[in-house]
Amino acid sequence: MKTAVVHARMEPQTKEKAEAVLSRLGITPTEAIRVFYRQIALRGGLPFSVTIPNERTAATLRKVADLMSTYEAAKVGDLWLLGLGEHCAVEYYPIVMPQVATWLVEQFNKK
Repeated sequence: MKTAVVHARMEPQTKEKAEAVLSRLGITPTEAIRVFYRQIALRGGLPFSVTIPNERTAATLRKVADLMSTYEAAKVGDLWLLGLGEHCAVEYYPIVMPQVATWLVEQFNKK
């Protein structure tokens, strides 16, 4: 018999976004919470990895965040992108983005 109740407080935007996804999946928030709790009980922990990134990973994530903010800022005008020596305007993004991808791979591969 289902008699236990769970109450949780969260940001309204998070709730709305999650419920939109659940709606597309065809399940209710209650069903999703029930599945989540069952998975916790079955696995003896969260059904996904929760870790604190090591310094290398954290540094790479910071660089990616900087990259994305630089990319977003570049949409409003010209600027030097990532120190790659490319003076970028919006129309040059398709040319520069392969260099950005290469830079990201290099950052992940550095020891």
